[in-house]
Amino acid sequence: MCIIAKSIISRFSMLLIKIAGIHDIYEHQGFHQGNQAIQAVARVIEGQLNMPLAKCCRISGATFAISLPYVSELQGLGFAGKINEAMGNYLFSSGTKLPLNIRFKSSIASCDGNSGYDMDELMGQCHASLAANPIGSYLKSGGAG
Repeated sequence: MCIIAKSIISRFSMLLIKIAGIHDIYEHQGFHQGNQAIQAVARVIEGQLNMPLAKCCRISGATFAISLPYVSELQGLGFAGKINEAMGNYLFSSGTKLPLNIRFKSSIASCDGNSGYDMDELMGQCHASLAANPIGSYLKSGGAG
C-alpha cells in the first residue's frame, strides 16, 4: 500500500507540470501579464480536477504539483493530456487565448500495491523524470508536438 499522509491508499499518482514561456511573459510583458498567465494555467488545471480528493498546488514559479489519489499512472497521463488540450482552448475574459509560446511538460510517478512509497519519494521520482526530459519534450498548448 502507498503511505500518503499517514493513510493507506491502494493507488496514488503524483503529476508535475512545468510551464515554459512564463518567464518570457514576465520579462517582456510585465508582472501583471505574467501573473495573469500563471492564474490562467491554475484555472485550467483546476477546471480539469473533477476527481475525488485530487489537489493542485504551485510549488515553484512555473511548476505545479497535482496529487491524484486512487489514480493509476495511465489515468494520470490521460489527465495531463486533457490539461494540454484545455490550455490550448483557454480564453481570458477579454477573449484572448493563452500566449502561443506557453508550453508544458509533465512527469508522473505512481505507486500501488505494496510499494510503500511516501509523498517525498513520489515527488523525487517526478523531479528526476522532469529533469531528464529535454526542453524539446515540452508540448505546445492544445497540441501533441
